[in-house]
Amino acid sequence: MKKIAILGCGQLGSIVADAIASGLLPDYTLCAAMSRKLPDAEALCAKAGGAACVTLDEVLAQKPDYVVETAARTPAHLPRGDVGIAPYGGIDGHTV
Repeated sequence: MKKIAILGCGQLGSIVADAIASGLLPDYTLCAAMSRKLPDAEALCAKAGGAACVTLDEVLAQKPDYVVETAARTPAHLPRGDVGIAPYGGIDGHTV
C-alpha cells in the first residue's frame, strides 16, 4: 500500500481524498493532508484518514510515497528527489 499526502485541502484536494476513500485508488492510503488552515485539513482527513498538517515538515514526518499538490498556490519549498510530486491529481497513471 502506497502512502499519499495532499497539499491543499480545497476542491481538488477533496476530489483526490474522495477517490482514495471510495476505493477508486485501491493501492493507496491517505497519510497526511496539509492546508494553511488546520480546520480544512482536519475536515479532509475526517473523510479519508491521515494526519491533518499545517507545515511541510509535519507532512514529511508521515513518510509519504507521493505528495499530490492540489493547492491554489504551489509552495516554492517542495522537496525534489525525496518523494514524488504528482500535480493535477494524477497518480501512477491514474487520473482522478
